[in-house]
Amino acid sequence: MKTKSLILFVFAILFTFSIDAQVVVAHSPSVVPDLQKTTKRKPVKTKLKKGQSKDLNFFVFADNVYTFELDIPNKLKKVNFVLINELGDIIFDNAIAGFCTSAVLYSDISQRVTLKITTQPPKFFELNKKSFEVGVKISYKRNTTS
Repeated sequence: MKTKSLILFVFAILFTFSIDAQVVVAHSPSVVPDLQKTTKRKPVKTKLKKGQSKDLNFFVFADNVYTFELDIPNKLKKVNFVLINELGDIIFDNAIAGFCTSAVLYSDISQRVTLKITTQPPKFFELNKKSFEVGVKISYKRNTTS
């Protein structure tokens, strides 16, 4: 009987605490129609060669839904992008999602987010002189469901 009441007590304490969390999902623009009425920021553009990586820092605010879309040239093929929070935890990796080019971040807390873009290395004996322009489009919408 003591064990049963102890377990119930532990569960009661665990369910009283709220958890601040973030959810990131991969999507295609046609799948999420409710995000069409968003505020769009000016796209961030950066030049990358094959085999290079670049870190871009953004600040996300609480109770907003952010959409990150990458505009990748066909010559770069698969480009990996990772969203990392302030603590260094990976909150999204597009390699797990089949190298999709967009992600939606449901932010519950305000914090700095780093977007790390990494291109595939060049093929053996391929000259790596040309830079390609990669664009990052960010749009956000106030989350009305919270």
